[in-house]
Amino acid sequence: MCLPSTNAASTSADASGDARYELTESEREAVIALKAACDQAGIAYNNLFELAKYVLVVHSSFLDSDEKAPQKRLEKAVSLMKKRNAWAKKHQLEHIDPMEALEELYQLHPDFFVTNFSHDHEGRVVVAHHHAHAPSDFVYQSKKNGAKYLAAEQFRMNLGAVDMEEARRGMCMVSITDNQLTTKRSFRYLRLVTHAQENLKSMHPNRVRSIYSQVPAFVMYLVPTVKLLLPKKIASRVNIVGNMEELGELLHSAKNPDTTVLEWAEERHAKYLETVKKLIV
Repeated sequence: MCLPSTNAASTSADASGDARYELTESEREAVIALKAACDQAGIAYNNLFELAKYVLVVHSSFLDSDEKAPQKRLEKAVSLMKKRNAWAKKHQLEHIDPMEALEELYQLHPDFFVTNFSHDHEGRVVVAHHHAHAPSDFVYQSKKNGAKYLAAEQFRMNLGAVDMEEARRGMCMVSITDNQLTTKRSFRYLRLVTHAQENLKSMHPNRVRSIYSQVPAFVMYLVPTVKLLLPKKIASRVNIVGNMEELGELLHSAKNPDTTVLEWAEERHAKYLETVKKLIV
């Protein structure tokens, strides 16, 4: 499921002065320390940009006024990466190509993926899906299918921030119903959340800063149950909206709403690889 394992970083003038590829001095020091710790402990990582994203994930966990904050952040980042790698090994995600998994899911459940929103008002990239078309049957058909789903969704979340500017802002997650939800579909979605909650845990290098869920009144009673299934930090950031019009006021529409999730992923992945190539450490 891993993104390309490229540990090279740029020191060329091509990226100089471009905030998408530059680290602050404190970020640079933290990335270098994290790389050294991972190399010494034999902890696998995909590339230096991934390490930079982990540095951002753990930063707010400790106050800058704490003189031991850098070491505490380093230890937490190492711990998260160990958990992430153990999780990936448990589900055998290293044997799964995430783009191929996403393509298979899209072919079988195209309506699950929502691409008509681009950013929230804070500039965070939107990663969205449809409550009413959850691929629960596919996911629970076999362990391999369940792993493919985890790989595909984690891939999408990784693409929610493909350069340092986006990584600092964090990403926005959105789920919609668009008047297509039924009670039966609600419980299918609930079942999917049970399986997918690991994708939202802080062991991943993704900063989920805002979450919007468009839920009709007749299934509002399920919201507390769904929140209980989510990691506490994620659950605390869920904002419930009642209709698509209200949601549309909170988000920017995509320039091309007909873009498929595969086209979106290909474009975002190319930008991710550009950052991997040009990141200055």
